[in-house]
Amino acid sequence: MFKKAIKKSSVLITALIILALSAVGGTAAYLITSDVGENQIFEKPVIRCEVVDTLQQGSAIVRNTGDVDVYIRVAIVANWKDADGNVYAFAPKHNTDYALTFGQSGWFMGSDGYYYYKNVLGAGLDTTALIADCRLLSAPPVGYSFSLELLADAIQSSPANAVVENWNVTVQNDGTISK
Repeated sequence: MFKKAIKKSSVLITALIILALSAVGGTAAYLITSDVGENQIFEKPVIRCEVVDTLQQGSAIVRNTGDVDVYIRVAIVANWKDADGNVYAFAPKHNTDYALTFGQSGWFMGSDGYYYYKNVLGAGLDTTALIADCRLLSAPPVGYSFSLELLADAIQSSPANAVVENWNVTVQNDGTISK
């Protein structure tokens, strides 16, 4: 009886080994004879923008210099700076020390202080003008001059939840964003 159990176990183990080798051999044969295609190369999208027009040229616009559609937002930073780039202790105040004339439509101000371009901006395209003009209303401190910087930021427009979650805006059915 003991010899019969050992013989059955040996047959079972041998059958399992043959089955396992068949599976490995069959898989290898399939992979060798099948056309699995070439490896795909996935490239990371380039998300980039820059302020391309300054107030010296009469307007402030932003260009999408990346390779995908994006949404744009801009922070406006005003300072008094000396010749070495040092910033005065007190920043100039909007509508007290300087005034901005905002440009064409297409922008809205968020509750976080950023100005948002409401439309999706395609690669290589420009926004409408955010600022059309800037004028000083008071003299700068002695040894300092007025500095207005636009800090532009871009985020990929697809998937839409990226801009919703990161910038706390709403994407409308037509793709525009709003508060």
